[in-house]
Amino acid sequence: KRSYFERGVRRVPMFYQDIDALEEKGHLIFSSACLGSRLSKQILAHDVKGVQDFLSLFVEAFGKDNVFLEMQPNDHSPEQKIVNDTILKLSTQTGLPYIITSDSHFTLKSDAPIHEAFLNSRDAKGFRETSPFYDYTFLLSENEFYEVMGNMGMSFETIKQGLDNTVLLASKVEDFDFRHSLIIPQIKLPTFQVRGLFKDYYQKYPFIEKFAYSSEPQNRYMIYCMEERVAEKGYSFGDGEMERINTELEVLGGISEYHKQPMSAYLNLVKRIVDLIWKVSPVMPGRGSCSGFLCCYWLGITQLNPLDYNLPWFRFLNLGRVDDTPDIDVDNSAVCEDQIIALLKKEFGEDCVLHTMTYKTESLKSAILTACRGLGINN
Repeated sequence: KRSYFERGVRRVPMFYQDIDALEEKGHLIFSSACLGSRLSKQILAHDVKGVQDFLSLFVEAFGKDNVFLEMQPNDHSPEQKIVNDTILKLSTQTGLPYIITSDSHFTLKSDAPIHEAFLNSRDAKGFRETSPFYDYTFLLSENEFYEVMGNMGMSFETIKQGLDNTVLLASKVEDFDFRHSLIIPQIKLPTFQVRGLFKDYYQKYPFIEKFAYSSEPQNRYMIYCMEERVAEKGYSFGDGEMERINTELEVLGGISEYHKQPMSAYLNLVKRIVDLIWKVSPVMPGRGSCSGFLCCYWLGITQLNPLDYNLPWFRFLNLGRVDDTPDIDVDNSAVCEDQIIALLKKEFGEDCVLHTMTYKTESLKSAILTACRGLGINN
């Protein structure tokens, strides 16, 4: 509710009251951050009371042993020197340890021209000044820290203490692994009854019969949904379609046995999501490997018959790669995004609908175009 969009990204700021609301605070570590931080701005504004209140808040919230004052190397920036010198005084006055860090926007110092060109390629206003702010935003070696911080007037012992404190902070961090075994989400199923629309094919195609009479409700519900859509849309079906469905169900069954969970539940979930999206937005006919899965077409997840285009089923799922979980991409109208998210949150709960992001590398062609924009060369 308090999020906002900036540069194409939805951002959710943390408020001070969020810190007050934390029930268990001893597991968090606070660092005062870079030159753009609240503390640095208060220092540069000579806001003594603001600095005192700011540090008191976090000492009270996280404990004195978990609060660190951060300095950074930049002998080209007078503001950074002022902040560093003040932090040393604050550390002496408060007993809070200081650390020395660097923001690492690129890996090596020699990468600076590439980084500058990349930043300029993203700025529609033209040339973007990157120095002195980005002069030391790379992975500095220990010797480089000593050299730059020394140029800023710090003694060897002061620098060593800051680096030792940085190692101390790192030693306080405990590894936490978010990975776990696969969980296939299962939607709550309505009351339903498989009507037996495909029963004439059960004997010839045993996996259709197996799913129709399965002890697993998700499997039966998937058959029920396919029956309903085939009947509603008037799809024709015979040996060709039934053989394809039988093959796909054999794969679904095999992968389900491997994971000891019904893979049909995933298709049922995506069907529910697609049905919700249709209420406010058109949905594209299909994208990627799921377009080759006839079950997806008969469930209404995709809107094109893979048999009409000779699309293979095995790119979506096959028993040769049981550890590869299926992935169904859905294209909808971008202008309806907020309505779609609201529908999904209402259906599944506020905490069950998350925004995610992906990282990608640029292809050769796009990298050349990006470089041209950054260097001011006509594409």
